[in-house]
Amino acid sequence: MKTDHYYGPYMHKSAHHIYIKPSKEIQSTVAHYTITFPSQVPVSCERYHILPDASGCFILQGEDTYFWGPMQELVIQENDLAWAKPRFFIEFQPGGLYRIAGKELAPYMNQRGRLTDFDETIDQIMRGFYEQSEHYEELIKTCDTWIAEQIQHHSIPPRILQATACIEQTHGNIAIKQIAATCAISLRQLRRDFATYIGLSPKQYANVIRINSLVKALSKDELIEQALNGGFFDQSHFNKMFKQILHVTPSQYIRTMDDFYREIFKF
Repeated sequence: MKTDHYYGPYMHKSAHHIYIKPSKEIQSTVAHYTITFPSQVPVSCERYHILPDASGCFILQGEDTYFWGPMQELVIQENDLAWAKPRFFIEFQPGGLYRIAGKELAPYMNQRGRLTDFDETIDQIMRGFYEQSEHYEELIKTCDTWIAEQIQHHSIPPRILQATACIEQTHGNIAIKQIAATCAISLRQLRRDFATYIGLSPKQYANVIRINSLVKALSKDELIEQALNGGFFDQSHFNKMFKQILHVTPSQYIRTMDDFYREIFKF
């Protein structure tokens, strides 16, 4: 990479992030590309609380390459956006990692590490793309083309696409038995499919969708309404589930919203 500047079109830009839409043919696999960069604008918090997104990503930062597997738990890490070297992210949709690598994803749930530990061949390819690109615009175009080729080899069965759609359309408020019945498969097959193609269990995936849906709509005046609309029995049940995933109560979350990072183009 000869320059760390980006001058192309983007979906959204903040003080430290640029979100870029992938080509149309891979949007079911890649949610967006993201570039993070240092800025004179101070960061809002010392530690980032990153909400689970059930998908995963690749990260290129200079000579270093990393991956995140499908996450179903909160990640807390240092907020180094004010001074760290620029990073380039390929942010996948749920199941996107399978379509790239063609391997069962359950072993990589909540895993973060070197990209070579996920797949040595993909690591070498990503390093080559980064080193050979003159700028981010070229890197993105190259990734678009390569990903479009990769996904021709690894497809996700229609029954799983139907199952994830059921969960997403109900904001996670659906019984797992009902999903299996709708997709005309057994619970055992449903769980096995989710482990392979998504990396989470159906229940874990529903919880991730549910918590992100609630967080998106959350406000002080809507706590009880959101709890009931989200399929919880009462405020206490809502608070318990919320704290289990985000480690804070809804009220605490509202007071510290700037500490949390949510994937705005996935949920």
